Amino acid sequence: MPLAKSRYQYQTNTKPAKIIGYRGTFYASQESAELKRLVIDAEDFGRGDDFCHVTDTMDYAYLKVGAGDFLLPSKADMTILYQNGEESQNEKRYSNCREFK
Repeated sequence: MPLAKSRYQYQTNTKPAKIIGYRGTFYASQESAELKRLVIDAEDFGRGDDFCHVTDTMDYAYLKVGAGDFLLPSKADMTILYQNGEESQNEKRYSNCREFK
């Protein structure tokens, strides 16, 4: 996604939010064509930024919410590579979803 059409934002503690371009891939079930994984790679941050590469990976599965089953992110991983060579990883898992009425 070129920068001109992107809505993808990234922000650190030291810098304000910035819209950046990205590229990505998705994986779908061969039998059902349902989304299984979405991967977003962003590396066009420009000079002076703290980071140089961010990868977001979201795995999708059917999760029970109330009486229904919904295709939702079940796990999300973010890997950040900083200009100084440091790397940061963040993992989120979604389970036990609740329905509020």
